[in-house]
Amino acid sequence: MHINANSQMIVYAMQEAEFQGECLVTDPCYLIRDNAWSDLCNAEFSREGRQLELSEQCVVLYRGVKFLISSTAWGDGSYSVIGAGQFGVDSGSMCIVELASFTNAFPEHDIPENGLSTQLELNGKVRVVGMGKFEYEGSILVDTSAYDEEEE
Repeated sequence: MHINANSQMIVYAMQEAEFQGECLVTDPCYLIRDNAWSDLCNAEFSREGRQLELSEQCVVLYRGVKFLISSTAWGDGSYSVIGAGQFGVDSGSMCIVELASFTNAFPEHDIPENGLSTQLELNGKVRVVGMGKFEYEGSILVDTSAYDEEEE
């Protein structure tokens, strides 16, 4: 666990989180901004005695909002949320966050649009399974390893 009091952020070396209601899938750099984004990128935390980086996966509590974050398999690009739409990535990472929780805590932030985020209803546990994959209720929700550059 890594705690940064200045940005009101706690980073946990975890691979899963519970989500309820309308959720947003997007690049976390579109939601966690400025100094807080720098703090997150520089966070050092460990699991089982091994040093981790943001490029793996984590759960972040930032100003009371829970983010499940994972790297993508291929870095930046446009990826699909199965059955829901596309989202863009500029930091090589993706996240899931409850929309109401985020908009209540950050009313000054706009929700990323124009293909940069996808909204969907979730009521249960989401897990990071493998490099760049989110799983929900036993099915793959996002699989960035299936990304094909020729599709763009």
